[in-house]
Amino acid sequence: MKSREQLEKTFNTSRGNLLAVVVLTSVNILLTVTNTDLHFLFSASIPMLLLYLGSEFSFITDSFTFTALGIGAAFLAISFYGLFWFLSKKRKGWIVAALVFFSIDVLFILWLIFPITDGLDFSLVIELAFISWIMYYLITGTKAWYQLKKMPPAEETEQDETSSEVSL
Repeated sequence: MKSREQLEKTFNTSRGNLLAVVVLTSVNILLTVTNTDLHFLFSASIPMLLLYLGSEFSFITDSFTFTALGIGAAFLAISFYGLFWFLSKKRKGWIVAALVFFSIDVLFILWLIFPITDGLDFSLVIELAFISWIMYYLITGTKAWYQLKKMPPAEETEQDETSSEVSL
């Protein structure tokens, strides 16, 4: 069984990866809005999809309103990840909400990608590898939270260790 310190480190690594998703997805939105041909893979898909939908409707209707709505919806979706990251600092169970939200993101993007593509090309394999990386850390963070939840509070553990040292 892992120690409390190891589990805390695993959990914090998971939170760090969640923060990276928030930051890189936000950067991707800004890069897309400024028409830069650069894209970071370690990001969420639904915010980008919302941005693209807004742009597409703007193109169809010849109105910038949909682009603004797409940008707003994209940052709203990202803010959920940010909220989960922020809340998981005090209440570790919020990492489960982040895992569920990202799982929905992954299922949705897989549902969109596979019918469109004829097969797996290299860029899709790389994208799926980064998605797997994010999922791995969210799952290990959730597992660490669950194991920490089952452990006695830190003060009790320290007192038990001191009392067992005295009785030796």
